Amino acid sequence: MSIAPVDTPAQDVPHALIAAREALLDAVAQEPGGAVAAAQSLYVLWELDLICNQPDQARRHLDRAIDLYPLQFSGGKAVSSDVRPSVLSLAAPGDLQANTPLSRLLEPDVAVHTLWIRPDTPDRLADVRTIIDGAEAVWISIAECATHRDALSLADRVARHLGKPVINDGARIARLSRTGSARLLAGIDGLVVPTTCSIAADARPADSLYPCLVRPSDSHAGQGLALVRSHTEFDSLVSDGSLGPPGPRQATRFVDCRGADGLFRKYRIVFVNRRPYPVHLAIHDDWAIWYYNAAMDCHPDRRREEAAFLGDMPQTLGPQAMRALERIAERVGLDYFGLDFGRIADGRLALFEVETGMLVHDHDSPAVYPYKSPAIRRIRDAVSTLVAARSAKSGSAKGRALDDG
Repeated sequence: MSIAPVDTPAQDVPHALIAAREALLDAVAQEPGGAVAAAQSLYVLWELDLICNQPDQARRHLDRAIDLYPLQFSGGKAVSSDVRPSVLSLAAPGDLQANTPLSRLLEPDVAVHTLWIRPDTPDRLADVRTIIDGAEAVWISIAECATHRDALSLADRVARHLGKPVINDGARIARLSRTGSARLLAGIDGLVVPTTCSIAADARPADSLYPCLVRPSDSHAGQGLALVRSHTEFDSLVSDGSLGPPGPRQATRFVDCRGADGLFRKYRIVFVNRRPYPVHLAIHDDWAIWYYNAAMDCHPDRRREEAAFLGDMPQTLGPQAMRALERIAERVGLDYFGLDFGRIADGRLALFEVETGMLVHDHDSPAVYPYKSPAIRRIRDAVSTLVAARSAKSGSAKGRALDDG
């Protein structure tokens, strides 16, 4: 069973979903199938907890599931009865943004089994080795985060040990922090890379950085994010808690990406095997723009612009920007990753974020967004081609000892 993430307050979650979660809690307590079956139920419960906005309880259920059995079966289905070709995802414990959402990228005829990476994973591989041996390829799904550094390193070691073709590379993913991405992509023609600095818990941004975007380190989806124009404003936002709890922060020089019409635009693409594919275009009258707050369904003219971008990205962005995307793919060097960016008046791209955990889906209404499904279909086809090509090499790969660095 795979549950789609929903950005919904707990009080707005349908009562039926909450009832299902409670019923599953009761079922887990009486699970007759042993540790493996109980773990699979707890994995489903973890996803339901996240949807019901219960992150602390979700983490407890996830940790308990991993304690029982570190492998999560695709759709909760027993592997012995699952005859589909399979990919093994190496994932880090966390929420639904902590890892690449592979179930959204691969077709239903491919099983995605998840091996959860913790310090004790090497000691438990023998328990799941038979199932792992059936996978055609390994995908390192862990997204960049300061708390994921050890997991990414261990995932690389586990992947080498398993002797399977590997998609993505933990060491390269670890370079994709906001400060790391800025260093990695600096100097690309056609790309504006805003200055990004880490700020200690008791420090302010440098004078030269204002106006800047400030957020807690490792924050995503706008949590604790603010546009700050001065030390006075920074101090005020820290005092009232607008910048999140006390702790280290990151500050990024603000780049004004308003178009001639006064609107802000955020473009999202993913790279598959180093080729860029458009995902969406969010258009808003506020700099703080995400797809969920852009209300694109209320603006037919903005949807027409998005449709043009998804239908012909080179025509929308122009040759200079497309060359910049080629250079980005070369420097990042991953099989799969996502990129958010804006555009400034002269046509150059402005870097927002690079990461491997960006959400890709086609759940929007086809009546309102008829152009989205074909775009997502192209991405899924590209991912399927990538997996098939790597899987074809499965017989030639050789494992290595886990203590190899």
